[in-house]
Amino acid sequence: CVGCVDGMLVKIKTPSRREAGNVRAYFSGHYYHMGLNIQAVCDHECRFIFFAVAAPGSSSDVNAFSRTQLASYVDRLSDNRYLIGDAYTPSEHMLTPIGGVRGKNSASDNYDFFVSQLRIKIEQAFGRLSNKWRFLKSPIQLNLRNASKAVMATALLHNYCSDLSELVAAEASDSVSEVLAFSVRGSSNAGSHHLYYLPSDPTSSETISISGVSVLRDKTVEFIQQTALSRPQHNRIRRLALNEQAFNNGDLQHSS
Repeated sequence: CVGCVDGMLVKIKTPSRREAGNVRAYFSGHYYHMGLNIQAVCDHECRFIFFAVAAPGSSSDVNAFSRTQLASYVDRLSDNRYLIGDAYTPSEHMLTPIGGVRGKNSASDNYDFFVSQLRIKIEQAFGRLSNKWRFLKSPIQLNLRNASKAVMATALLHNYCSDLSELVAAEASDSVSEVLAFSVRGSSNAGSHHLYYLPSDPTSSETISISGVSVLRDKTVEFIQQTALSRPQHNRIRRLALNEQAFNNGDLQHSS
């Protein structure tokens, strides 16, 4: 797995017709606001290895993805190299959830679970980005060009801070190791943080399915079935409860 890909909507002020051309293209019908569609890929440590202001806010992830250099990069990946995504067209280099609800067999359901567990890294990366630079949570009050530059700058700073945190943690570990040699008491647990951002395609991966052919995905489903890997029982119970609530509300939304 090379990394995880997803889209994020960044709100902006209404651009002028002079700078945007088609102003309506920037309007997100879901969020009822002007915005930019960000396409990004992160690694297993939530560092961005690709980041682009890809398209106006009305664009789907599939369309925004196709407008970036990332699309051609993915096509040129070597065999058995792939990205983990969600609302993208599945291929030999793009593993996505199978989706759907009715008639889904256990092998497909288990596959979707493990894909979602990997894909959560890009959600965490976007969440950390928005929490660190909170101006991303409000409409950016800059012209279109500078708004794009500001967003790109946060991605660079995100990686810089990630690298710096690792360096500081390594130095702290070296200094603390001598103390730990004399004491085995005590422990620390990292606090959980609420990660917040606006997904560019805010739909459930388990209720939608984008058509496409992926032999790699079929083989992965088969491997999961042969190795008896499965969705944890507590997660199944949680999903059943959410599904029941969704049906009662007349809206089927699943949690992976």
